[in-house]
Amino acid sequence: MLAAAGMTKAKTGTELFTSPHTVEWHLRKVYTKFGVNSRRALPGALAARMAVKHRSAVVASILAVYTCISNTDSRRSDG
Repeated sequence: MLAAAGMTKAKTGTELFTSPHTVEWHLRKVYTKFGVNSRRALPGALAARMAVKHRSAVVASILAVYTCISNTDSRRSDG
């Protein structure tokens, strides 16, 4: 999040008590995971990922409610 907020590798390293080289190594891993190749593209990729996770959570909640309603309805018709 520090890198996505625009903090330099040196400042990020200082904040996290590590070297800028270590920050660069981790950033390369993050870039690969999110399919980006620059710090400039990182905030958009993070926002897109959070939107997908949010949608997934909403869909899961709707399915859970639907399942509860379906189970309640089937118990009523069985009895």
